[in-house]
Amino acid sequence: MGANITESKPDEIVEQVVIEGDLSKLPPAARTAYYMRVCQSLGLNPYTKPFDYIQLGGRLTLYARRDATDQLRKLHNISIEIVERKMINDIYTVIARAKTPDGRTDESMGAVSLAGKNPNDICNALMVAETKAKRRVTLSICGLGWLDETELETIPDVKPAPQDEPQEYYCSECGVLIEEHTTKAGRTYSAAEMAEFSVRDFGRVLCRTCGRKQRKEGRDVQETDWEQA
Repeated sequence: MGANITESKPDEIVEQVVIEGDLSKLPPAARTAYYMRVCQSLGLNPYTKPFDYIQLGGRLTLYARRDATDQLRKLHNISIEIVERKMINDIYTVIARAKTPDGRTDESMGAVSLAGKNPNDICNALMVAETKAKRRVTLSICGLGWLDETELETIPDVKPAPQDEPQEYYCSECGVLIEEHTTKAGRTYSAAEMAEFSVRDFGRVLCRTCGRKQRKEGRDVQETDWEQA
């Protein structure tokens, strides 16, 4: 039997990450809870995977994917304008300006090297520079310090996040092992999915029985698909 990974409450999870700055120290269920809370705090849909994990400087952290910046622009009605395109030796630079409805503005640069590239690679690099500028200024004007995925290839010591080993999940209320479940509609959810859904709905890992009890106590008796027997 694996260790019980569900004892950390949402506030404790956030505190751990803020203090230590390393998501690898969190067990998978707690990491999922943190991911969900980050998305919830920003108003982002977690199921479009707006963030992903990387190892940077020996620490596991989040970086923003295209889905994150696209959702942020729509959510905050951010407009983007390219204000400058320029060559500096072999470096192509683009400056993008973001503006919010209340009049706030911000600017960020995207830059790529064109040295030694063939024509097709140059075309791609020009588009990458503009994409970098747009995404970086979106994160900046929203007050977010995450890296964008277009920046990863230019940063040393960035490594893909290691794959988690198979993990057992236990209900934080009654301690029962969370197992794979097939609904009446024939949809099968893995134990990891069951844990993830309960973290999304309740902020902690619960079995179906405790999940139903939690909803009823909160006067919300409608069951989600994964809770149905």
